[in-house]
Amino acid sequence: MARLLMPLPARDFDPTEAAIPWQILRARGHIFTFATPNGRPAEPDHIMLTGQGLDPWSRIFALRRVVLAGLLLRANRTARAACAQLTAAPEFRAPIAWAAIDPEAYDGIVLPGGHRARGMRPYLESETLQAAVAAFFAANKPVAAICHGVLLVARSRRADGKSVLHGRLTTALTWQLERSAWAIARRTRFWDPDYYRTYTETAGQPDGYMSVQAEVTRALARPSDFRDVPMREHQRARKTGGLARDSLTDSRPAWVVRDGTYVSARWPGDAHTFAKIFAELLSERERAAMPQAKLAALIFDVDGTLAETEELHRAAFNAAFAAAGLPFIWDTTLYARLLKITGGKERIAHYLTTLTNPPPLDRAAIAALHADKTARYTAMVEQGGLSLRSGVAALVESARAAGLRLAIATTTSRPNVDVLLARTFGSNPFEVIVAGDEVAAKKPAPDVYLEALRRLDLPAAAAVAIEDTEQGLASALAAGLPCIITKSIYGAGGNFTGALSSVPSLGGVTLGTIAAWRAGNTQPPQPP
Repeated sequence: MARLLMPLPARDFDPTEAAIPWQILRARGHIFTFATPNGRPAEPDHIMLTGQGLDPWSRIFALRRVVLAGLLLRANRTARAACAQLTAAPEFRAPIAWAAIDPEAYDGIVLPGGHRARGMRPYLESETLQAAVAAFFAANKPVAAICHGVLLVARSRRADGKSVLHGRLTTALTWQLERSAWAIARRTRFWDPDYYRTYTETAGQPDGYMSVQAEVTRALARPSDFRDVPMREHQRARKTGGLARDSLTDSRPAWVVRDGTYVSARWPGDAHTFAKIFAELLSERERAAMPQAKLAALIFDVDGTLAETEELHRAAFNAAFAAAGLPFIWDTTLYARLLKITGGKERIAHYLTTLTNPPPLDRAAIAALHADKTARYTAMVEQGGLSLRSGVAALVESARAAGLRLAIATTTSRPNVDVLLARTFGSNPFEVIVAGDEVAAKKPAPDVYLEALRRLDLPAAAAVAIEDTEQGLASALAAGLPCIITKSIYGAGGNFTGALSSVPSLGGVTLGTIAAWRAGNTQPPQPP
């Protein structure tokens, strides 16, 4: 658990860049203190929340709520919801003043951005904040900066007068992204054409000279230390187009740079991945500072981890749909996308929201449909449709022989777990089983793992989670658990940043291998 500082301007901070990192890091147990110029709660840039003010007719009172360009440029629904939670949080409502910041009182600092000059310039030009940022770098404490937050970092000076970024790698808001938004606003917000430019060029300065990217680059040891998305980068168009934004389960649009204890990102579209990478940095620091606890338990996921169950689940869903007279067929491509939604009932409900004319299924109907699916799945398993994945049985047996305790933490239903264990293990080797319906929130929330640890009466440092998906990894890490990824058919394409190790299967993974991974040796095991 880290104590984190988030300085904010009095007004006009970007809602996504502040709220999403706060939400993700807070969910992992970190504690925030906010700081503003005068110790009063900050105000987000309301244009970025509502989208109002970005259309040519926005100044006409009767039309101000008609939003078109604003729909494209404002924070998305997830970020707006996160911002509502942020601005209602007790810690946000009781900030300290910038002058009261004591860097020694915090383990790390998070620096959001914003672009509107009236609110952001005092933030970016504050010598108090610049001195605080420099102190965090001097103490080698974790620093996370996104968008214009990187500009504040670039202006912070070391004792030798050079920027704290001199000799570091970084990214920041690129001129391409800044110029694109500026080009739109100059036409749609013509009475305030520089809304998207915190600083503009003066006579004699070339285009982009006062952009975030240009000023940050001037602070670096070499221009090449500014890292933008490479031309040959996979998903480059998605990462640089300015339309796609990342999410908790999709990091493909994001571009984040980490250099030691410093993490940087470009714009709101990177915010989830930015926060997750910073969270892993904090976890690394905590693990390094913590005496190594003796391993006492292994906690397994089920679907995709113990066995490759998802194709059988997919077949059971389709059979239940057909039996109910529903014209749904989930093929492998669609099902791979739907697996990002954890929980069968939740998956069905989400799928209905994607249909143009969905059938009128209420919560009870969805529950009944899912119950039929579960019955069909358990019947398929009883008929011998599954076996354990490579290495699972050997690892479970060696753990039992060594006196380790075994548990399951899964989002699937308890009947699915019971039939799989009966068919594959015979007798149940797991002391604790926590299923998805036994907790308030399913993965990627940490609830199932926290409940498993509670029933085991163990701290997270004494256990290791074994998962196969990005959502499962996020759940384990949020509970403070080190996690091993054994890649499954449907989960193999995830972002597994933060895992102890990521392997094709548990074949060849021994307790000695796990001990080495816990000690920091991330090399995969050699095949037996």
